[in-house]
Amino acid sequence: MTIKTYFRALLDIVFPPRCFSCDRDIFTEKKSYICEDCLKNIRYVGENRCLICGYELGPFVSASDGGCTRCRGFKVMFDGTSYAAKFEGVIRELIHRFKYNYVDFLAEPLVEILINHLSACNTQTGLNLNNLKKEVDVVVPVPLFWWRRFKRGFNQSELLAKKISKHLLLPVSTNNLYRIRNTIPQIKLSRTERQQNMRGAFALKRTEEFKKRRVLLIDDVLTTGVTASECARVIKAAGGEKVYVLTIAGAGF
Repeated sequence: MTIKTYFRALLDIVFPPRCFSCDRDIFTEKKSYICEDCLKNIRYVGENRCLICGYELGPFVSASDGGCTRCRGFKVMFDGTSYAAKFEGVIRELIHRFKYNYVDFLAEPLVEILINHLSACNTQTGLNLNNLKKEVDVVVPVPLFWWRRFKRGFNQSELLAKKISKHLLLPVSTNNLYRIRNTIPQIKLSRTERQQNMRGAFALKRTEEFKKRRVLLIDDVLTTGVTASECARVIKAAGGEKVYVLTIAGAGF
């Protein structure tokens, strides 16, 4: 046993680990950071989803390359998306702590939740673990403006992208796509206001890097799809062949 392992075991005794969702003591549980009850309460999306926006479809609706009734009216620039769960309850709490309480080590259990869900998905439909490995060339995180990254200490999308790239055995590009300006927080903006806010917000340092390549864009949550769509527009303008979007959770269009 290493010194690091001894030190961590000592910390667990002095400061017993607690669930980051419900604050319950999880010293005797197998999972780190999230208790078994909270894991069971995560509302995962079903396999019958829109191939464009990832929205969960009803039992009598078939997935279509043209998108669903929720996203068909919006011109999105990405070619498909997937996420593990609804942005509510346990997942919402974990992502909020990850981003706004600066708990960066929650990236690992969040990615584990996503990868486990992708592994269980039908290999014939949508974005899942098997076809992502075949259909993607490079993993790219949605960038933060440098000042916001400096204040937070990390870019949550970059942490997720690095861990996801290891599972997919794909390279990750973290310093090409960047944010030109510090856009205002979008949490209370309408879709139209988000489009105006994000227009011209991203650029590439090396336009040739994504030429004829299939990109997997990583973010924590997909809400209106405006941010992902603007990133995809920039990548495709530089010759990118396809842009897929993968997030931990989705709030629907």
